[in-house]
Amino acid sequence: TAEVKQANAGCCSKQTETKTILSGCTGSAKSGEIMAVMGSSGAGKSTFMNALTHRNVETLTIKGSINVAGAALKDDISKISAYIQQDDHFVGALSVREHLDFHADLRLSKESAQTRKETVDRILKIIGLDEIQNTIIGVPGLNKTISGGEMKRLSIAAEILTDPPIIFADEPTSGLDSHLALTVVKTLKALAANGTTVLCTIHQPSSEIFNEFDSLLLLTMGRTAFCGPPANASSFFAEVGAPVPANFNPADHFIREISKFKDLETGTSDRDANETRIGQICDKYNDSKYASAMKNELIAINSGDKIKLMIKASKKFRPNPFYAFWKVLMRGMIAQYRDKTLAAIKIVQNLGVALIIGLIYLRPARPVQPYDSNDVFNSNGALFAYVCSFSFNYMFLVVFTFPRMAIILRREYYSGLYQLWTAIMADMLALVPFTILMPLLYAAITYFMVGLNPAAGSFFLQWLTLFQIAFCATGYGYLISALSPSVEAANAIASPLMLPMLIFGGFFLQSDTVPKYFIWIKYLSWFYYGSENLYSAQWENLGYCNTEFSDENTANILKRFGYEPDNIERNIGIMFALGIGFRFIGYLILSFKYRSKA
Repeated sequence: TAEVKQANAGCCSKQTETKTILSGCTGSAKSGEIMAVMGSSGAGKSTFMNALTHRNVETLTIKGSINVAGAALKDDISKISAYIQQDDHFVGALSVREHLDFHADLRLSKESAQTRKETVDRILKIIGLDEIQNTIIGVPGLNKTISGGEMKRLSIAAEILTDPPIIFADEPTSGLDSHLALTVVKTLKALAANGTTVLCTIHQPSSEIFNEFDSLLLLTMGRTAFCGPPANASSFFAEVGAPVPANFNPADHFIREISKFKDLETGTSDRDANETRIGQICDKYNDSKYASAMKNELIAINSGDKIKLMIKASKKFRPNPFYAFWKVLMRGMIAQYRDKTLAAIKIVQNLGVALIIGLIYLRPARPVQPYDSNDVFNSNGALFAYVCSFSFNYMFLVVFTFPRMAIILRREYYSGLYQLWTAIMADMLALVPFTILMPLLYAAITYFMVGLNPAAGSFFLQWLTLFQIAFCATGYGYLISALSPSVEAANAIASPLMLPMLIFGGFFLQSDTVPKYFIWIKYLSWFYYGSENLYSAQWENLGYCNTEFSDENTANILKRFGYEPDNIERNIGIMFALGIGFRFIGYLILSFKYRSKA
């Protein structure tokens, strides 16, 4: 029995409005059966499922009780249940087998490796994925993927590794054709036949799919219109004057009868009259023999001690955080580097930019010939182009990918696979090898093409600085991604948030002339620290220039931008701190957003 209210803050008022979504919903699902939760749009199906699974309930006030075998549960229900969500999200670089091995390693971390392997083998056969277990899952829109039905069954497979007594499935047939939808429902029914309780919301099932369900829960206007076997539903609707027509899909008939918009297509719909009629149907059900029989069954059930033992046992199987960190890190490395196409794109993008900049500012190294005014101007432009290209390339490298990964991390975190910090840190660390190697190749290409300071120390300082710029930019990308609800939103705000960092880098605005009220932005800009180190590496102790830029006044080149060579060590430390700080703030934002496992 439950009552659910949602709090909505007004955009122009501090007052909070409360809307009742579910009211007096009562129902039961039996072990070994599969239940269909049905209702028209706005009936409260998604809220009902969220209330049961205790997910996405931050703005909800839930009253009533959720009992499993006589034991009252709230958020503990997640410890003995699996939740198969409507949208399927995977790390596309993994194979079907690797995906299940990853989940088995974390969900069954206390079991032996052989036991985990045997469990995965068994689940693959049960779900019917054993023939494609070595197939790469793929990313929709980017490369070839397994089919939609196979993705849905893979989602189910990952959730049943621990043999949960309860399975919740949110629209498991959404987006599938009739054949694949029937296959998925039959898979869930087979799991129910082994003693599992399966509840799934479903929208407009065919008559063939509808016949697979053992019980039915009809929701309308936040109330229960019926709960029980589908055959009894037909009898009940006949008793209230709405019998199922001959040769008609019962599911379509039930949904039509409890819809507020009945007869809308004929132009004769009266919403108020429909709401009154629906209220009468719900009242008649509450007073019916079907509701009384269901409530009597609930009173007779009492095996709560067994459920409490299952909850206690589930807590013992939480993986070691360092073991989880290692597993997520290995998965992140596969995601970053296995896909040859994506890896090639990233490499070509970086090296392509290096070649373009090298050709634009081409000046072969001439160790005995001094720089003239044009050389100085062009070298400064090339160095700032380094900072800009690295900053934008590496920020968007994260912004394009991490929001998608964050969805996966969120689901797995809510499922108890690992602690949030282990996942975030591991995913961030997986990108580090790329940010170390690519700056070295970039510097090797551009350094000699542009004809920069030939001293070995200057070259390695440039490589270190480029790495730190990439480190800061990716950290900033993680922060922006944490702030954003989607890839599209992250891309929309990324450039505007990067612009202040660019302006205060010292190339467009001299560092020592920054207005006091904006000085704090200057000290957060890795453009400033990175440019200062690159320019210092180029011009400090160069040893040869023409009369305008002689050795005694090469410092004048740096002074134009307000740069000081003595700040190199300070800048190295600050850029490392900024990169770590951006990541830490991003982690805090995600921790706040995911603060409730709901």
